[in-house]
Amino acid sequence: MPRGQTNTATKSRGKSKTQSRSRANQSSSRSRATASRAASSSSRSKTATASRGRATGSASARRTSAGTGRARDAITLLTNDHKEMRRLLKELKAASGDSRRAKVLEQVQTALKTHTMIEEQIFYPAFRDAARKEEDRELFYEAHAEHDAADLILGEVSTAQDEQFSARAKVLMEIVEHHAKEEEEEMFPRARKLLDQEELRRLGGEMTEMKQNGSASTGAIAAVTSAVRRVVG
Repeated sequence: MPRGQTNTATKSRGKSKTQSRSRANQSSSRSRATASRAASSSSRSKTATASRGRATGSASARRTSAGTGRARDAITLLTNDHKEMRRLLKELKAASGDSRRAKVLEQVQTALKTHTMIEEQIFYPAFRDAARKEEDRELFYEAHAEHDAADLILGEVSTAQDEQFSARAKVLMEIVEHHAKEEEEEMFPRARKLLDQEELRRLGGEMTEMKQNGSASTGAIAAVTSAVRRVVG
């Protein structure tokens, strides 16, 4: 090949290689830019997700904290017990059939036994010790007497024949309703004046623990019910 043609071919190949490298560099630059944008987007996504997670966790913690605060207030805890008791006693009065009655009666016995236990072993003694007036002490003794009355009627409901069951369940419901209403309208408001919020939370915590682990005595209801069953039987 003549030398002129050789130089021309060489220059052509050089330009082609230079253009190829340029295109490769441009492609590499675009790839790095794309990777950079992807990394930036991923980072923002992770940051946003983490932020939402922290916000959700914080809200959950606030809800848990609020719920715990309510649960540890002694009066709120007892008032909630009253609501559950009213619901169960309505179900008991309306229950028909041996199986259904036995199931609801067992729930009522457990609820009453537990409620009586935490009141008589924790709340009532604290109220008695803080009492300043004779009326306060009267409320204390009346509450104990009403527990005894509920114990006796519960035993009668447990041994009632079919035709007597609804009537005795109604009497039990009325006794418990009277007791709960008297506590909510007289004893509890007075307790809020005699006991500060910190003490009520402490008492509530003790009652919650007692309800959960069942480590304390089962209270008067179980003993009276058992005694009535032995006499009737």
